[in-house]
Amino acid sequence: MLISLLLASAIAVTIDPDVDLDGDGLTQVQEDSNGNKVLDEWETDPLNADTDGGGQSDGSEVAAKQNPRDPNDDAGQDPDNDGLMNAAEDVLHTDRNVADTDKDTVSDAEDPFPLDPQFAKDADNDKLPDEYEQVHGMATDADNSNADSDNDGLTDAQEFAAGTDPQRSDSDGDGIADGAEVAAGSDPLENPCLEVAGSEHTFEDIAGHWSSPYVVTLNALQNVQRKQRIVRGQKADAVWVYRPDDSVTRVEFLSLLLLSTCTPVEEAAPPATMPSDVRLSIRKHETAEQTYQRQLLLTALARGVIRGYPDGTLRPDGTVNRAEAAEMLTALVPVNDDPETSPTFPADVASDAWYAPAVELLLESGVAEGRKDGLFHPEALLTRGEAAKLILLALLQNPHVNGYVVPTDQLP
Repeated sequence: MLISLLLASAIAVTIDPDVDLDGDGLTQVQEDSNGNKVLDEWETDPLNADTDGGGQSDGSEVAAKQNPRDPNDDAGQDPDNDGLMNAAEDVLHTDRNVADTDKDTVSDAEDPFPLDPQFAKDADNDKLPDEYEQVHGMATDADNSNADSDNDGLTDAQEFAAGTDPQRSDSDGDGIADGAEVAAGSDPLENPCLEVAGSEHTFEDIAGHWSSPYVVTLNALQNVQRKQRIVRGQKADAVWVYRPDDSVTRVEFLSLLLLSTCTPVEEAAPPATMPSDVRLSIRKHETAEQTYQRQLLLTALARGVIRGYPDGTLRPDGTVNRAEAAEMLTALVPVNDDPETSPTFPADVASDAWYAPAVELLLESGVAEGRKDGLFHPEALLTRGEAAKLILLALLQNPHVNGYVVPTDQLP
């Protein structure tokens, strides 16, 4: 059946409703969406293949879920004036309306890694950031992309793209080389190392305490490789207690952190400058706990999770403040900030403080929060209850472990 369409110019056109008169990929009925035979302000022009004049046909815009009446979202436009057309931004996954997507002061068009604020230079054009090459001991003026530094079957360029460690053949510590995992179609970064084994102890002192759900959940969660619960309490007067309001020590927090991230605790190579209060050699009558703590410290030092104090000590039995905990946690756990969450940045955290980036990331990700007065209290000592909550919330966001096995129905 033929119909008459009255355009804005008041010219009547008799057409077949299934005809695409202007060749833009939309039939006449699709262009006259409400069927009133008038070119309304929200409809496309059936006699103009590019209603908004932006250089892209109406049909292709509709297919791409763009607005065919807005020229700024056409593939050939550059609304943020960064030198990249919208089509190029889509390929790079950068923001069409933000000239510097990763906010590292280098525009998307000039940034070889426009989605990562850590990387902004690639002097040798080998697709490996100079900053990345420096951290991993690679030359910044030579093509390292085809090298396989750890002999795991993945080139260094493939390791960078996958997020695996080019200096560790088994990035997730599950006993399988990264290259073999990629070849098998498994994730070389996710270690299936956590299992729910049920509560090991009932802690008599956490009943009714706000931290109880976090402590109980972590006590039921076991690191498969070590057959060890993430949270361990203490036995006092024939009962088990957790002491949630006590300050957590550095070695205790490291144990929570390394067990929950499934980081292999091993006889790691000592750093160039060894803290004076960390033993390197094994004692003649070393207990299993002493061996574990020594290996914890060496592993954390090797991974850059912890650093010593200016006086050359590490103080493993010393307390941890909230700022130190934030830095240690973000050094090992890739928590992601939530773009829809805009927490108020605490007034007691200066933007240029050494711990500010870590605190900001934890606040935006929802892993950490301020105290009741709205402040973060970076110098305040972290309690064992706070440590359990911090570790569990970070674990649930960590893509490198199988945190999806954790029961969360009892959490607030």
